[in-house]
Formats: sequence, C-alpha cells, structure tokens
Amino acid sequence: MSFEIHVEEDYNLVELSGESDVMEMDEINAALSDGLLETPYVIIQQLGESNIEEEFISRLVDLRDAVMAANGLLLLVGFSRPDCDVLDENDITTIPSFDEAVDYIFMDRLEKEMDAEDGLN
Repeated sequence: MSFEIHVEEDYNLVELSGESDVMEMDEINAALSDGLLETPYVIIQQLGESNIEEEFISRLVDLRDAVMAANGLLLLVGFSRPDCDVLDENDITTIPSFDEAVDYIFMDRLEKEMDAEDGLN
C-alpha cells in the first residue's frame, strides 16, 4: 500500500493505493495526530482494490478514537462491500462516495455550530 495525505481547509484526505499495510497505517496515524486539533475531520479514500486485515482495522479504530476525541469524524470511502461490512461492525463509518463524505462533514460541522448557538455543546 502507498498513501498520500492532503490537508484541505475542512478535512484531511488520505488516499490509499493497494492493499492495507499496518506499518503504513501507523505512519498515517502519526502524521495525522499533530493536525487533528486544527482539522479533526479525516477522509480515507481507497483507490483500487481493498482487502483489509484485522490489525489494519485495529489501527483504524485507534485513529477513529483520536479523531472523535478531537470532536471530529473519520470517514472511509471506496472500500469493497465485504470490507465495509467489517468496518461497520467495528463502528467505523463508511460512505459511498467522496462527495458524500464531504457533505457529511459539512452537515456535522453545521449541526455542531447550531448546537453551540443553542447552548447544547
């Protein structure tokens, strides 16, 4: 697997190519951990075939927990249906398309802003 991280204004985009690799997932977690307070939204987009392993899921759960602690979201896009089923079982949110993931982030931010205005947050 190879990856690229793109830091956008509203989210961090991680593009994965190839099969899952636990060592690279550790690198991704380390690279993102510093910027999560600034931009706590992460989209991981699988480009091409996906075949995730249990240890890879464990690293995703760690990343999800860090993102949620920063009051953000971890969204996965482009994974195969069987992989999505496994991810969903581990409470990792999968979204059908990149555009829908960006919309999901927008709606989450909007909801948090409205809750803050109403004094709920």
